[in-house]
Amino acid sequence: MVDTDVTASIEYAIDHLSTKLIVVMGRTSCGAASARVDHLSDFDGEQAEVVDLLYRIEPAIAGIDTKQSREKQIQQAVHQNVEQSVRRLSPFPDLRKSLKGGSVRIVGAIDDMHTEDSEIGKP
Repeated sequence: MVDTDVTASIEYAIDHLSTKLIVVMGRTSCGAASARVDHLSDFDGEQAEVVDLLYRIEPAIAGIDTKQSREKQIQQAVHQNVEQSVRRLSPFPDLRKSLKGGSVRIVGAIDDMHTEDSEIGKP
């Protein structure tokens, strides 16, 4: 998920480490996506930090067909979270300038935690 720490680290990497590629990595069976799918409306008994995390992944859950299997819902949430994270990074000043200049590229990827397979590119 994109937050201040993530964007600061990326901007530092671009400005000071000459980073050329930013990979937004999602994982199958993502714990946050799984927890959010499992707790679509009831957070009773969860720690405050867990609830905060569940709310931060909310945009990736929006619009998911809850009639799908749990696994399909999680898969869709992971894909949507990667896509949204790539879009959310683009407006940050140093990254936007580097993207427009062609010196940096952002890609999304999904790592299958149960195999050695990964999808790289647009999820």
